[in-house]
Amino acid sequence: MMNFRKLFLLAIVILTCSCHTRLVQVGHLLESASKFIVKKEYKAARNLYIKAADAGSAEAKHFIAWMHEEGKGVK
Repeated sequence: MMNFRKLFLLAIVILTCSCHTRLVQVGHLLESASKFIVKKEYKAARNLYIKAADAGSAEAKHFIAWMHEEGKGVK
């Protein structure tokens, strides 16, 4: 029983660290994309927003929709 508890706690720690790492990566992608928006480099921003959206970012999905609506960075 004790081994199961240790294994369970270890799994929680690993998942927590993995989620934190993913959030940091998504945050970095969003920050970089917004810098490209300011520079009006919409295609570069779109590529980063797509990566963040694939990781589950609702904010990135919002900006992709905005870019499509405005015709920025789309073909």
